[in-house]
Amino acid sequence: MAKLKKDKKQRGSNSIFSFKGSRFRNGSFSAAMIVIAIALVIVVNLVVSKLPAKYTEVDVSGNNLYSIGKESKKLLHNMDQDVTIYYLMSASAENSYASLTRLLENYKEESGGKIKIVRKDPELYPNFGTKYNASQNTALIVESKKRYKTIDGSDMYTVSNSEDAYYYGEDPIYTFNGEGLIANAIDYVTTDSLPKVYELAGNGEVKLDDNIKNQITNANISVEELNLLTTGKVPDDADCLMIISPESDFSRMEKDAILKYLKKGGNAIIIPSNYYEKNSKHENLDEVLKAYGVKIENGIVVERNKDYISGINNSPIEIVPDTATHSITQNMKSSNFRCYMPSAQSIKTLDNIKDTLKVKSLLTTSTSSYLKSNINTEQSSGSYEKEDGDATGPFDVAVAITDSKTSSGSSDTEGTSDTDTEEDEKNIKTKLVVFGTSSIIDESVYKMDPYNVSLFTASLGWICDRKDSITITAKNQTESKLSITSSKVTNYAVLYLAVIPIAVLGSGIVITIRRRKR
Repeated sequence: MAKLKKDKKQRGSNSIFSFKGSRFRNGSFSAAMIVIAIALVIVVNLVVSKLPAKYTEVDVSGNNLYSIGKESKKLLHNMDQDVTIYYLMSASAENSYASLTRLLENYKEESGGKIKIVRKDPELYPNFGTKYNASQNTALIVESKKRYKTIDGSDMYTVSNSEDAYYYGEDPIYTFNGEGLIANAIDYVTTDSLPKVYELAGNGEVKLDDNIKNQITNANISVEELNLLTTGKVPDDADCLMIISPESDFSRMEKDAILKYLKKGGNAIIIPSNYYEKNSKHENLDEVLKAYGVKIENGIVVERNKDYISGINNSPIEIVPDTATHSITQNMKSSNFRCYMPSAQSIKTLDNIKDTLKVKSLLTTSTSSYLKSNINTEQSSGSYEKEDGDATGPFDVAVAITDSKTSSGSSDTEGTSDTDTEEDEKNIKTKLVVFGTSSIIDESVYKMDPYNVSLFTASLGWICDRKDSITITAKNQTESKLSITSSKVTNYAVLYLAVIPIAVLGSGIVITIRRRKR
């Protein structure tokens, strides 16, 4: 009986209604821990909510639609003046432009206070954009003390294959070019230098299409057409002359005008026409190129190394050359940048050029390549087979040329692919970039490989002394496509169709045998 009373007393002291038992103490400790945990969660959430979005949000979109890249960050970190971005977006439509909203916030946070975002709802402020000549499509107005620039929403959100989608029923490819347009607008309103480029006309030259012109103007370089047959000279305000695949040769007067402009310190981008075609003679253009140490060799570069052949059609003339290190390519090398250069011609550096000239490679083929000189002759019959007399590679299919005010003390041009020093830049009088094929600006090509236009635009930036020229391509909103060479197609096929299945089957057999032996 005494033992029963003792047990009853102990049970009472440990009852949940008792404030003295161990159960109460344990329960109080657990409750206290729960309260502390909840408090910690609340505090952490409050702290995290105050942190910039770049520390709390992860961009998991396929092409980093909301993130800003190295070029944009470099621009923002070097800003020395304030910029205001007016965001003209109604509250009802903002959800449809979430990528733009997040991108603007990232620009604001990365600028360290230099960029201010001001939202202006067009429904509440219908006349706000009037003084900026804004249209109904204007989504952003970027303004500094120097100038302003408007950006249309239709330019940021585009369909890159609208014609193919309409005529051939292909799936539309939606792209977002917000980062490129915003970065170049910031650059435009803060820079002191706005170069002017003249596009030569009058000899059947290939015209830049609107898409490329837009990319050039978005890089804050203006483009105007020039006919030397009517003007007789290159204008004094020209920062660069573009000569793009003239169908017929220059007249002697045009050649002299071009050489006079270059010798006075002018600059040029030159893309010769197809020298391998029948009756293709450009003696006066050849004289211009010869004056700056290069010549176009007759023939098409054919590749035998599959790592240098595009995997699109596996054609040996659709080459993907190596990209050399140069001031033009330094911002693109980190992304394994390679151009797609079908039907490229070799650019040969002449012997014994004057010691003020330097010719540096931009794009180079493999040692397995060769130059097919009779590609369009009756004897060739369209064959790409190597024959006796076909020169072997490597070949330069794009080069950068500088003519300095004074000699650097060395006339050696072979293998000089490093970027120029600041001292070299000050000594340079004339810059030229020569491409071996017009595919660098061909619309059908750059739709497959946007790096072609990036290289072209970067070349203009280098020529016009815009060291921080922004070359950001539009980002695919639909799907991310992988461009691979022919050899990689074979390697992946072997890996996924043979190696992995055999490995899985083999491991299954081994496991089964071991289990049966037990």
